[in-house]
Amino acid sequence: MSSKLDRRVLVVLGLYRPDLELLSRQLGSLLAQTHQSIEIFVSADGPPDQDVRDAIGRFADGLIHFLEHDTRVGVHANFGRGLRAALDASRTNTDLFAFCDQDDFWHPEKLTRQVEVLAAPEISLCHCDARIVSRDGNLLRPSLFEHERRLRTASFADLLAMNSVTGMTAVFRRDVAEAAASFPMSRCRFILHDHWTALVASLLGRIHFIDSPLVDYTQHAANVMGARDWAGSMPRALSPSRRRAYLRKCYRQFLWRRRALDELRRSVGDRPAARESLFAAPVRALFDCDAGQASGLSQSLSHRLRGEWRQADQIWRIWRGKTLYCASAAEARSRLRPQDIREV
Repeated sequence: MSSKLDRRVLVVLGLYRPDLELLSRQLGSLLAQTHQSIEIFVSADGPPDQDVRDAIGRFADGLIHFLEHDTRVGVHANFGRGLRAALDASRTNTDLFAFCDQDDFWHPEKLTRQVEVLAAPEISLCHCDARIVSRDGNLLRPSLFEHERRLRTASFADLLAMNSVTGMTAVFRRDVAEAAASFPMSRCRFILHDHWTALVASLLGRIHFIDSPLVDYTQHAANVMGARDWAGSMPRALSPSRRRAYLRKCYRQFLWRRRALDELRRSVGDRPAARESLFAAPVRALFDCDAGQASGLSQSLSHRLRGEWRQADQIWRIWRGKTLYCASAAEARSRLRPQDIREV
C-alpha cells in the first residue's frame, strides 16, 4: 500500500454524558474501520463518571487515548481541546484528522474512501453524506443532505453563509487542523466547530464531497443539535414582536459571520489563495458596507433559480442583517464631527 493511502488518521471524539450503549457501538465502529492506521482521542467535557471510564476501558485498546478534563467548556471548545491533543501526538505532516460524535456509527469503509480522496494534494477536507437512524438503528432518512437541503458543492462565500460540512463526516489535513485548532468562535452558536474547520479548509485547499452515506447519524432526544428538516421560506406576515425577533436573529447572524471573517483574515489571510477568497466580490457583497445596500441580493436570487431555497433564504437573512448594521454604522458616523471621522 502506498504511503498516500496509509496515512494515519487521528480521530477526536467529543464526550459528554454519553449513552453507554451508543458510545460502545461507536467505538466499535471506529476500531472496525478497513483503514487500519488510526488513533482515537476521546475528549471528556468535564469529569466523566466511573461507568463511562469502565465502558471505554473495556476496549483496552492502545489506539484509544482517554483525555479527562476537570472543567466543562462546551461541546465546541471541547473538540478544540481534543484536536490540540491530537496535534501534539501527530508525528508527520501527512497525518489526517477527523471529528467524531459519541453516539453515531461509522460504516467500515468510511476512512478508506476518504483517505483515497485526500491523496490528491489540492484536497484539504473530504466529507460525506449520512443516513439518519433512530437509537435502535432503524432508518429514518436515507440522506442528511436531502433532509436538511444542504449544498453539495459550496464556495467559501456559500459556506460562510451556511455550513454544509457535518463534523462527524469530515476528514482533513494537518495544516487545516493547525489553523483551525484555536476555535476562536467556540462560544458562538452560529459558527460551530465543524463550520469553522470547513471555512479554514476552503481557504487552504478544495473541499470534496462524497455523495454516499458513510455514517449513520443517530437521532434521539439527547442530541446537542439534531438533524433538522428545512420547512419553508422566509417569513412574510409577522406580528410586530415576531418581526423584531426575526430581525434580531438576522443581525446576530450577520455580526457573528462578520467576526468569523475578521478572525479568518487574521489567521490565514496572509496566504495569496486564501486572501483571494476572503476579499472576493461575493464576500464583500454580503459583509462590506461599501459594496452597497442592494449588493448580495443577486446571490440569493441565483440560488433560488437553481432550486437551492434554503441557501437563498440564509443569504437573505445575512443581507438583511447587513442592511441593519450598515444603516446603524452610517447613522453613528453622521453624528461625528468632521475631525473625528478619521479616528473611527
